[in-house]
Amino acid sequence: MHSLLLIMALLFNSISENGIYELSPYVGTTIDREENTFYGLFDKEDFERASILKIENTYFLLIEKEKGKSLLKKMNIEEIECLRLKIEERGEMPEEEKNIVIDPNKTRLFIMPTGETLKKGERYFANYELFLVWFSQGLTDRVMLSAGFTLVPTTPDNWWFYLGPKVKLYDSGEGNFLSLGSHIIAVPDWGYYENRGYEIYGSGYMSFTTEKKTSAVTLGGGVIALPDVMPGFFGGLCTGKGRVKFLAEYWHGFPEYGGSIPCLIVGFRFTGKNLSSDLGLFYPYITEFVEFSPVGIPIVNFVYNF
Repeated sequence: MHSLLLIMALLFNSISENGIYELSPYVGTTIDREENTFYGLFDKEDFERASILKIENTYFLLIEKEKGKSLLKKMNIEEIECLRLKIEERGEMPEEEKNIVIDPNKTRLFIMPTGETLKKGERYFANYELFLVWFSQGLTDRVMLSAGFTLVPTTPDNWWFYLGPKVKLYDSGEGNFLSLGSHIIAVPDWGYYENRGYEIYGSGYMSFTTEKKTSAVTLGGGVIALPDVMPGFFGGLCTGKGRVKFLAEYWHGFPEYGGSIPCLIVGFRFTGKNLSSDLGLFYPYITEFVEFSPVGIPIVNFVYNF
């Protein structure tokens, strides 16, 4: 009993209570009905490990987070029985799911925004084309904000500035997400070699993403003002369970002067625990560009999630 109290004291020293029961559990270990045994559960995005601890006749749900304090929730017998039945229905985690690597850059593909947002407290630093750097922060579980500037060897009055709010409108809890967002860019207005302030360009979009195990498909549309207004749509794919994922995205714009602008980006994302690197080829006006050159414009992006 003394050792039991010591264990619980250590747990509560670093654990705060929270009402948490929004889990999509994946079984990580074979179910063992013996006393004082952890029933291992894993969620592939929200936390590192979730376990059910049975101490004497009391059940606790322990969420061990990769960052921040762990969370502990006392569970009644109805809750634990319901969860245990779900676990038994799922059985042992399939072998092919055990080696899935989580994408640290889930909020976008190369450029295209997905339907996902960062959760509260999540953040990342990004560098796109070695030209644009920005920082993104999850303000709530449904609202994130990005801000950045161009990384060029010149004075700040030549920098471009970027702002990108994004709101998740819908989350099914089963891998379907819908978000609304915008991109706002401030560009120096140089007239007669004199800086006259900034010109503001922007876009608004809606993006839907559906995820199934190792693949995710994104569809969406929006409007760009540069300053001419150009509506358009986009679609993309991210697939792969290991550290290398295949990415493809297609954009199709309809400028005011008529015609259309089809663009394609294809390549790969190399992922680690918190770092990802995108290497791809960009084909603007793809039908004409491919005739001119089969090799697209190189794209290099980096994201560090912390």
